[in-house]
Amino acid sequence: MNRLCTAFVRAIATAFLLIGIITSSSAKPEYAQKEGVACIHCHVSANPGGIDLISRQKETTDRNARGIYYGTHNHSLKGYVEAATTIKVKGPTFHYVWKEEFKELPRRIAVADVKGDGVGRLVMLIEKPDDKKSSTLEIRKWDGSAFVSEFSGDVHATADELAVGKLAGADRPAVIVTPDALWTWDGKTFVRRPAPNPLPILGVARMQDGSERLLLAPNPKEVTAYKVNLASVKLDDWLMDPIRAPSPPQNSWGDMHTTPEIFTSMGLPDILGSGGVVGIAYIKKHNNYYVYNMLWDRDFDVAADPLHPGKPKITFKGGGRYFVKFRDTAGAELWSSPRLPDVGYDIILDDPKGGGKPGFTVLFNGIWPAVPGTPPGKGRTIAYFAMD
Repeated sequence: MNRLCTAFVRAIATAFLLIGIITSSSAKPEYAQKEGVACIHCHVSANPGGIDLISRQKETTDRNARGIYYGTHNHSLKGYVEAATTIKVKGPTFHYVWKEEFKELPRRIAVADVKGDGVGRLVMLIEKPDDKKSSTLEIRKWDGSAFVSEFSGDVHATADELAVGKLAGADRPAVIVTPDALWTWDGKTFVRRPAPNPLPILGVARMQDGSERLLLAPNPKEVTAYKVNLASVKLDDWLMDPIRAPSPPQNSWGDMHTTPEIFTSMGLPDILGSGGVVGIAYIKKHNNYYVYNMLWDRDFDVAADPLHPGKPKITFKGGGRYFVKFRDTAGAELWSSPRLPDVGYDIILDDPKGGGKPGFTVLFNGIWPAVPGTPPGKGRTIAYFAMD
């Protein structure tokens, strides 16, 4: 039961390098593959036998009622009846508040004070249906009834990668980084500074001192964190102070937005990386760190592998559903969004309308249908979920 949970926590420790959880193998990994579940399904801990670097305590290997049944019935859950009640782990929960629809096709979104006036604006990287190699950077402000466009610029790259944050200093407006350029507010408009080379943007990390860094991943095994130097004389020489991806003691928050394929090559299990968005956030209300991610929940068949006796063969049946998941740092699921009507593209822990209440916004494909069961319309939708 330990391979999936080991991959989960190792992915957080090595790919995020935000919160470290070192694991040790203590249970037979083939059972996780056989049942298609994580360790928390049969164990009290989602990381049995591993070390939690936050508490420095060894995780228990005790099994829950389901795991005890599994171990005493020839490693099978056949015939097991779930108890009527289950113990809920405390953590953040959310409820749907509003949605806004776009006829354009945003692929990435962010919210930040990019003008230095204290107002968070919606930053979108929008696909061009007629030009797959280019995209449009759009900055919009909520005026009380609609998101009004304040800036639009051409991006010489696809709409897959975007980073926004206080990368040039906490006392400056947030800056925007696209694969081809840095975008900064000069008091009148957003100035484009070309990138020295196409940037493999992974995400943003916030250090313990409050400063933020741009995460670049030239390959899945190499992540570098940069500050942005706005005083650079050369327009294409604004990356500075490179360090290896920040280690857990240095970091307090971070997120990654990339393709599921990149996450797979990093070693993230599907339960974490299949939706292309993973983050770790400190929720002040609960005084704890939590993992959030987009999940593509696919439908699989599990059968005996005729070429490898005694091993399971897992076959993807097709289809799949998208959800937003919140988990504790051991991998136990605490909350799930309703099923999204179509492909989920992005998650941001902010309210683009500036409501001031903690929550998150999710971007997904299609116009949310008014009639349940009808196909989504063309376009994209953002939906906001506030913390309870």
